Amino acid sequence: LKHLRIFGCTAMIHIQKQKCLNLDAKSGECVFVGYCVLSKAYRLYRKSHNKFIVSRDITFLENISSKSNCQI
Repeated sequence: LKHLRIFGCTAMIHIQKQKCLNLDAKSGECVFVGYCVLSKAYRLYRKSHNKFIVSRDITFLENISSKSNCQI
């Protein structure tokens, strides 16, 4: 049960060293949307790039909801 997470919670995805320069961000903010069927990975939605990502290198921030970050 350790792998179960709260749906819609904020997650920080780790960006590999090969894909970023020295002063670039090492992580990106995403929203957890589910589990991958084909592997032991998580499905995430990255708002800044407007696309879905499948990854295992994630830190979950379950105390911070993505709904609290929305502005009306």
